[in-house]
Amino acid sequence: MLSSNLSRVSKGLWEDFSSSIRLIVSIFLMLTVGITVLGNGFVIFAFKVDRKLKKHSNLLLLNLAIGDFLVGAISLPIYITYVLNGKWILGRGLCKLWLAIDYAACWSSVLSLVLVSHDRFLSVTDAFAYRAQQGITKQAFIKMLTVWILAVLIYAPAVSCWDIIVGFSVIPDGQCTPEFLYNRYFRFFACSIDFFKEDIFWLIFNGT
Repeated sequence: MLSSNLSRVSKGLWEDFSSSIRLIVSIFLMLTVGITVLGNGFVIFAFKVDRKLKKHSNLLLLNLAIGDFLVGAISLPIYITYVLNGKWILGRGLCKLWLAIDYAACWSSVLSLVLVSHDRFLSVTDAFAYRAQQGITKQAFIKMLTVWILAVLIYAPAVSCWDIIVGFSVIPDGQCTPEFLYNRYFRFFACSIDFFKEDIFWLIFNGT
């Protein structure tokens, strides 16, 4: 997640570099955004115009493209603006919204990769049943919906409601960082989920 590095953003980060270096980095970041958005946008558009692509395994790739598109269209541009400015200027409400989208989009991409890997595993271990389900899109949509529900539920509530639940905020003005990063117990929980997420969600997808 991009937001995991937000506490390191400061004006001092850029003052150590010359204006030419900052310009090169800015151009590179903008090119990264453009390639990410256009590449995944073309994939999404291809599914819209060509109905032959709407097979079970291809829909899982579409889900991955949607998550990556959101990262390129929302997470990266705002993150770049934040880094270049050296401070957060969009207000606390938009900060929470951006963090929630960032975590959900990044997690959906990770879970979609697990889902695609699981799909390829089934194509090898149970080829007959795998070929039979290619024309059945309902199961693919259920898996896609499961990915997004899990991606939203894992971090979005903590991002949106942490300061409301505890009754105070520890984030200084000019910063946009998840409140829970300052809680060592939640950090331990988050690190545990990050470490075991592939195994956990493989088991979940294996049962859907």
